[in-house]
Formats: sequence, structure tokens, C-alpha cells
Amino acid sequence: MKNVKYISASAGSGKTYSLTLALTNAIKNKEVEPENVILTTFTKAAASEFKEKAKAMLYENGMVSEADRLDQALIGTIHSVAESLILKYWYVLGLSPRINPIAEEDLDFYRNQSLVNLLKEEDLAFLNQFAEEFNITIFKTRKIDYDFWKGDLSKILEYAKNYQIKDFNPSIAYSKEMTRSLVHGGHHIKVNFDLLENILDHAQQLNDADDSDDQQSRRRSIETQRRLMKIKNPSSFRYAKDVSDFVKKLPWRELADLKAEFTDSLATPYASEEVRETLNKYIELMFRLAEDWNAKYQEYKTEHHLIDFADMEEYFYQLLEKDEIAADIKATYKYVFVDEFQDCSPIQVKIFDKLSEIVDHSIWVGDKKQAIYGFRGSDTVLTTAVMDIVKENEKKGLDGCSTQILGYSWRSLPAIVNFTNAVFEKGFSNENKDEVCLEPKRDEESGSVNYWWLAGTNKDSRFTALTANIIDLINKGEKPSDIAVLAKSNDELNDLADYLRTANVPVFIDEGGQSGADTVSLVAALLQLVADESAELPKAQIAFLTEEEYRLEQIIDDKLEYRMIEKPENLFYDNIPLVRKLMENRDRYKLQSVSALVESLIIELDLFNVAKKLNDNVDTSKLLHAIIEAGKAYEDHCALMHLPSSIMGFVAYLVEHDISVSGSTEGVQFFTYHRSKGLEWKTVILLGCDKDILNPNKFIKRNILGTRIIRVSESTKEQLFPEVKISVFPNLFGNSNIPDEWLNPIAASERYNTLLEDYKEEVKRLMYVAMTRPRNQLIIVLNGRRGKPLPMLTFTQLGYTVAQDFLEENSDLFGVGVISNKLENADEDIEYKGYKAENLGLKLSAKEARDSIPRDLQPSSMPGGEVKADMIGAGTAITVTGKADSAALGTCIHDIFCIAENKSDKDITDLVKAYGFESNLPKTDEIKKAWEALTNWLTATFGPVVKQYHELPFTHYLSNGQKVSGSMDFVWETAEGCVIVDYKTFPGKKEELLNAKSDYYVGKYKGQLECYEKALIAAGKKVLAKVIYYPVVGVIVKL
Repeated sequence: MKNVKYISASAGSGKTYSLTLALTNAIKNKEVEPENVILTTFTKAAASEFKEKAKAMLYENGMVSEADRLDQALIGTIHSVAESLILKYWYVLGLSPRINPIAEEDLDFYRNQSLVNLLKEEDLAFLNQFAEEFNITIFKTRKIDYDFWKGDLSKILEYAKNYQIKDFNPSIAYSKEMTRSLVHGGHHIKVNFDLLENILDHAQQLNDADDSDDQQSRRRSIETQRRLMKIKNPSSFRYAKDVSDFVKKLPWRELADLKAEFTDSLATPYASEEVRETLNKYIELMFRLAEDWNAKYQEYKTEHHLIDFADMEEYFYQLLEKDEIAADIKATYKYVFVDEFQDCSPIQVKIFDKLSEIVDHSIWVGDKKQAIYGFRGSDTVLTTAVMDIVKENEKKGLDGCSTQILGYSWRSLPAIVNFTNAVFEKGFSNENKDEVCLEPKRDEESGSVNYWWLAGTNKDSRFTALTANIIDLINKGEKPSDIAVLAKSNDELNDLADYLRTANVPVFIDEGGQSGADTVSLVAALLQLVADESAELPKAQIAFLTEEEYRLEQIIDDKLEYRMIEKPENLFYDNIPLVRKLMENRDRYKLQSVSALVESLIIELDLFNVAKKLNDNVDTSKLLHAIIEAGKAYEDHCALMHLPSSIMGFVAYLVEHDISVSGSTEGVQFFTYHRSKGLEWKTVILLGCDKDILNPNKFIKRNILGTRIIRVSESTKEQLFPEVKISVFPNLFGNSNIPDEWLNPIAASERYNTLLEDYKEEVKRLMYVAMTRPRNQLIIVLNGRRGKPLPMLTFTQLGYTVAQDFLEENSDLFGVGVISNKLENADEDIEYKGYKAENLGLKLSAKEARDSIPRDLQPSSMPGGEVKADMIGAGTAITVTGKADSAALGTCIHDIFCIAENKSDKDITDLVKAYGFESNLPKTDEIKKAWEALTNWLTATFGPVVKQYHELPFTHYLSNGQKVSGSMDFVWETAEGCVIVDYKTFPGKKEELLNAKSDYYVGKYKGQLECYEKALIAAGKKVLAKVIYYPVVGVIVKL
């Protein structure tokens, strides 16, 4: 990795602002042009937020043109960035030019359907028997889970994708070796029928002499066991377990010796040869199914011209490995920004590592303390190693690497910042203190860290008390939506949410629709006003929502007064500030695309601040981001359905499609630690400090059994991506305890101890994420339990010396020198006093809004005109035979021009075949000759090239506000300036090109080329000439 700047950004330290400032400064200092930037995030919402804030900062710095050009940058998720480059360079990957991304939900559907067809009859029979033999059940229903194996198979496929594992043989060998280490074999399961029959005979005699109430049920059980002896396989694992349990429960002391002899013979069934053979067969089957599924899935994608997210990452990396593409990317992009680096998967780390060697500057932002998404495919060990390598390189002055630590907390009040500093300085004692502790910047008040001591002895009493405490917070003035309850699992959250619902307190656990929110109504009204300036209803809605004095009665009075004036000087509500500001810019707004219009309205009318004053119990900032994303989704939907996009169409779309926002609701919000990452609330209530994280049974099931990734060695600078293997060892125990014959050797293994330490670090990171969510107040819930409180067990197991007395007014809970205040519990009979205000509806007559002229234009739509032009011969023309679609043929030739310098004649022939034009372009060697003829002429006429750009993206605004967006076919830049080259596939006579009456007159492209010229001049380039190249005719026309 080279020229990497790693920014360590703790929770609340202003990560997005810092990234935005870094980009703005780079553009301001002429280190990079806006369109020469790549930025990747992990969500579309985060990408949208970054671009909006970056554009706003550029606007603030007077760089309006640069802000507009930022639309041409590659900003998005890593998959959207990858897709853009794949669609540009498909021909070097051997792909079809007609590839389509496969949606994640479509992939899930295909996987579920194809797995059914993939299984042979004997495979399905084995898996069903496996589930029955080991009694693998669904947790809540206790029914046999015949689909249990799909979880293991899906994990194999996921790990194979993330770690690019092609050969499963090492993983099969490792998994079998693990089986051998636990299931020693050497003895067989065999129910001793003779001994069992002896036991049953004695049991029957004893039962006949017993007059207890259980006599009849025992007689039936003994008879059942006699029948089972006739039909059951004595080597069956399930039968051996069941009959052993039956014998153990026989109550008569006279059978003690016989029972002991029988149960001892079946004491360790999990270590038997039968179990070992069954597990090995299961392992082999899982990897075989994974291999077969991958092969069939690849065929399916090839047949349907599809690529999935894994393909995008793989192809992205392949492109970066190709010298000619790397050179093109280096010429086009100068800066790469990576957000949330700690959450990268191995293939993503490879991509960013490779990009760092290609571009001039890479800025990676991350925080290892917030690396909590290992279960989603991120590799915390790898990303941490990479971060450490960057730091080490900086110390040694190697490879242009540097680091920066964001040292201030902009989120939380001082009491919370100081508390989390002290707690996690101890927890992350091996880390640089400056990367753990922040200096608080908010000083309007101190904030608080408090705790509730719930002395109840069971869940009901504790949740009843906790519900009362939350109601008390709300009754004292807290908005329900300002309160978040965080826990490790959804089960605990769901249970508490039910208690609050019973008390009529609004709660939120799942994402909800916001189509009726005031913020959405305001945006819809503004859009309608752009569509029709005379529409009265949207103006009234804007007044009603944003002006305090405009209530329903005032709107009606003003409307009546307006109607009585014969010639009103001002239109209805034109004096409203938001309306007036919109009307001043309406001519420009109405020319924009829907998505650009939505973004402009939200940013330029400062709706992020306006919306905060509306009556929405929701994070309005996130809601506005969601509306921006909805605008893009609407345009994509229209393109897919071949429908025109319009302002009023989008307004209808907002109503029909609920806008969902993560963490948006009017009620108390419930989130797991994992899902809370990236969010913040005024008050956070933290559950879960009493969890036993070191319980061996739970730990082994969670971290060792199942399907796991195994590293052969740690990542180093010399070997960043060491070999990994997949371990498959199914969990056979469900909620039952693991038997000693497995538990003891696993718990004594080196791997167990290593994973245990890793898990402790993961828990610390989870608790760090949870404790850094509050802005003003953190409340920790401590549970009593049957008079023997262990309310801080989690932190005790993490190495903290926790408080023992929770009855005083305050306490140093974590033994780190910071005091938390004890809050008194509320009266459990407290009643919730909150209410939900009903929205008032406005029903005023108004004309329907109408759309205006197009806002977005293509360069080809620019009007032509008369031109002065010179025609120059350019060598041999490209031979074209038969009938072919002119546009598609032109695209084929154009794409070959992009890579002709580095391709052999055979490569070019293969590309022509990929397009299906082998019959139309019989002499493929002429294409490369045509390219060479063009570049030879450019060199001879204008001088040697300094940089050349294929498909150079641009945006240009016309004087009336219309926006022209597109890309220039080719730009030849010399030391003196630039030459614009446009390709045309005209197969006719060259005389027609200069004939003003011909349909093929070069003057038709005057506006298009002038548009290119103005865009380059705006970017600070000098334009030497504009030319059109006709390779099929063999001429160059210079305008």
C-alpha cells in the first residue's frame, strides 16, 4: 500500500465532516478536480449524505461549478463504483456488453430455488435422517428443522466469496481433522438388547408390584420399549440416546447395577465411530453441494448476462490488475476516499490496497474500536493488521503513508465523553490512548451518566420497574423518540417493548414508513410549486408547516381576502420566506432532473434545519436523505419501465411508496448494539451488563461449532492475505448442553483460548459502540437477581473491578475513577401522560400542478448550425459489410479504440465476436490501423500527448439553467492544450459530410462539440481544436 493516509475516527469525532473538509481542500488547492475522485461507503444513504455535505461545503466556499461537477465523481457503495468501472471496461474482462446486476433479493430467491433442484434423492434422505438422529429442532416450535443444513451451506458460499476460496480440499481436510480430534472413534454404538431385555423384565415385575398412580403409564412405556427393540437399529445414535435416557429414569433401586452397566455402555455416543463417519459424510456433502451450486450459478449468470455483488468485487480487482486499465484509472482519478475501512471484507481490502498503488492519494477512515460486523463478512483481524501496517510505515517513513487522529467529540456532553474515555482507556489498554480518548467540544451543559438499580428477582418485576422508569422520563419532558433502549439481542428488546406497549407507550423496533410525515409533505409541496407556480394549495401547505402564525383559520381568512381583491399585487402566500426563495430560483429548478431537483431544494432551501422545527418524531436529517434516495430510485424505476419521469409523478411516488428511515419513529426506539452503530439519541438506556459471556456451552456454540473461517497465520506486511480455510462442524446440541466428551477437549484447546480472547475484544467493541450513542444522558440498567446481584458480570469477565454496592446515591461502577449517579425508581403505578397529536388535513381547491420543459439534456440534443470545416484523409477506412445497427457498430469500434494500443489483432477479433459483428467487420486489423492513423495525425498536427482521456465525463450548465451531462469520446491533451475528438460511424460518401443540405452534415454536431469545449474551458483547460473522426469513411473533419 502506498500514499495512504489513515484517519482514526472514534465515535462522534466528526468523521463525515473531516472527509468532506479533506475533499474540499483538495479541490480548493487544485490537487484534484471534482470528477477525478472515487469515494466508497457501505450504504447508499452514507454516500448520498457525503455528496450532499461536500457539495454544500463547496457552495459555501464559492466553488459552484466544482460542486456541480462533483456529480461526475465516482461516489457510492463499493459495488456501485465497481459496477461503473465494469460497464466501462467490460471488454477487457471477457464479459458480454449486455450485463445486468442481480439484486440481492433475486440472488436469495435463486439460491433457495436452486438448492432444491441440486439435491439428489439420497442426499436429501441423508440430511433428513441427520436432523432426526441428532434431534436438530427449530428453537420456538421444537419441530425437526429439516433445513438446518442450509445455514452451513450459505456460510461456505459466503466465505468462499469473501476470501476467494476456489479449492475446498484443504477445508475438507481441516474439518475432518477437527472431527477426529473430538470424535476419537475406536468404539461403536451398540445397544445391548440382551441386557435391555433383562432390565425390562425386572422393571415389569417391579412395576406390577407397585400400586402408585404411575403404574399404567410405566407399563405402557415398558411395552413400547419392547416393540422398539424389534424395529430399531442397535447402532442408531438417536435410539441409543433415547433408550439410555429411558433406563436412567427407571425409579427402582433394585435395578441400580443393571442400569449402571447399560448406561455406561452408551456413555459417550458423541465420541463413537458412527458419529465420526456421519459427520465426515455431512462435511463432504456440504462442500460438494457448494461446489456444484457455484458451478450451476455461474452457468445461470453467464446465460442471463448477470453479475452479483461478489462478481463486482472480483471483476473490480481484476481490472486493477491489468496494466492498461490501471494506467487509465491513474490518468482519470487522483483521490480515493474509503469510509468505515474497519468493516471491509478481504476482497475489499485487496481492492483498496491495489488502488492505493495506482492513484496519487488514498484516504481511509476507520475505527477498530467499532469493528463489529464480522458476521456480515468484514474481517476485523485483517483490517486491524492493515491499519497497523500504515502506522508502522509512517514511523519508518515508507511508501508515503501517514495517519491522523480525530481528537474531539462533537456528539456527547462532557460527562459522557469523560466516562467512556475512562472505561475504554482501560478496556483498550493496548491501543494508543489518543485513539481511544476524546476531548469534549460540547459545553452547553455537562450531561450525565446514571444507573437504575432494579432489585426485582425475576424478569417480570424488573421489566415492570423499567417500564415505569421510562414512562417517568417521558412524563418529565423527554420525547419518546429521543430515548433509545439498546441490548445485545432482539429477544430482550421485544420483551421490554411489549411491556411498554401494554402501558400505551409508543415504541419502535422495526423500520417504519414516513410518507405522512410533515417533512415529506413539505418537500412534496415545494415540488408541486416548482411544477406550477400558480398552484395555491402547496403554498398554503408550506405556510401551514413552516410559519407559526399560519394556522388553519389564518389560511382560510387569507384565502377569502385574496379572492375578494380584483387585481392582487402578490400571488397567494408569495410573501412566505420559503416560497419567495423558491420562486426566485424556480426557472433554474424546473429544468433539473427529478433527483437533482430534490437534492437542490433540500440543500439550497436549508431544509435540514427547517425540518428540525417541524412536528416530526423522527430524525428529519435521515428522512431527507431517504427522500433524496427516493428521487434516484424513482428515476431508475421510470427508466426500467420506459416511462417519462416528472415532478408530479415523483410526488405520487412519495405517497405510494412509504419512505423508510432506520431509527425513525415517534416512539421509544429499540436497537441491538449492532444496529445502533452510526445512530445517536439524546438519551440511551443500556441493557445487558449482566450477561455471562464466558459460559462455555454458549461460547462454543457461538464461536466454534457451525461454519467458521480459520486463518493459517496472521496477516503481516509481507503476507497480508495468508491462507484461510473453512471449518464445518455442525451444532448438534441446539439449546442442550454440550456433552463432556466434546466440551472438555474443546475448552482445553489452544483455539478455544485464542477465540475466547478475540470474543472478549469483540464484546468490548460492542459495548463501546453502545455507550457512545447518547448525546446528553446515558442510563445503565443494573439487575438484581434473587438477592445475589451480579449486575456487572459482563465487565467483570472483561477484566474490570466493578462496584459491589449499588444502593448508595452514586458509584464508580467500573472501577475506573468516574462516578455514575443512581436514579430513584419510579412508582410502578405511574401512568403514561403522553399523547399523539392528530394531523390536520387541508382541503383547499387548487389547480393541478403541471410539468415544464425538460431539465436534463444530452449533448446530442444541442442544436447544430453552419460551420467552417476542413476534411483530412486518415488512411485506410474500416471495411463494413452487410446490414448492422449503426449505433451498436459504432459503440463496438469506439470501445476497441479505448484499448487498441495494448491489444493484439486476435484480442480485437475476439472483442468483435463478443459484440456479434464478425460478419460486419471482416477485417478487424483495420480497426487498430484506424486508431493508429488518428493518433499519428494528432501527434503530427498538435504535438505528442501528455494525457489522453477516453469517455471523459462532464456537466455543463446553459445560461437558462438547463444541465447538459454526458461524456466526451476522446480528449488528446498536449503541453499546449486539448483536442476534442468525437467518433461517428457514417458509412456513406465523404462528400456528404460538408454538404449543408445532407442529413450527415457535420454542422449538426456544432452545439454538441461547443458544449464539450465550454465544459473543458470551465475546468481550466485550453481547447486547441474540435474534430470529428469518421473511421468507416477514413476521414477526419476539423471544425
